Amino acid sequence: MIVPRGACRGRAGLRLASAVLCLGCSGGPTDTEGEAAEFIAPPPTPEGLGEAPPPPVVGPDGELLESDERVLGLVLPRGLEEMAAYDLRHVYTTDQPLDLVLRYFGTRLVTGVVERSGLEATYRNAIPAGVDAASAVHMDVVIGPTSGASARIEIIELPSPILAEPSEEEVRARIEVYLREHPE
Repeated sequence: MIVPRGACRGRAGLRLASAVLCLGCSGGPTDTEGEAAEFIAPPPTPEGLGEAPPPPVVGPDGELLESDERVLGLVLPRGLEEMAAYDLRHVYTTDQPLDLVLRYFGTRLVTGVVERSGLEATYRNAIPAGVDAASAVHMDVVIGPTSGASARIEIIELPSPILAEPSEEEVRARIEVYLREHPE
């Protein structure tokens, strides 16, 4: 503490200086003294200063948990890392076991065609379960192993049949059917 020159002459100045010094050291009650211990927050620990721990990826039953993220109406599981998203394609990887990922998507996709090739599975022309089929966006979902992660998930949006142009063969077939039905 800096005291101006001449302010502490004699006993009065000494008493004033010691009184000022003692005010900061008084043993008076603190703001939290006398409060119940449960209302006083403990000081933050070094771990508490960082980010909150990530939510669990796997539930108590050992199955993947749903995330808040959706692609084309399909609820994605937690723990996916987006690798690419462009045009009609979304690519993800995860460190979760491949069989766990296959089980997750197998219960959430409705399709008549599931192609297996080694460890890879492709859900063709699938729609998310619980979605109105008339308004649902159709997709191919390819799930397989990959290097650097346990599984790779690729979701490919299929063009709407209304917007897709018919092939030359389809046009000829339609013309032939029309001519048979309308011989005039």
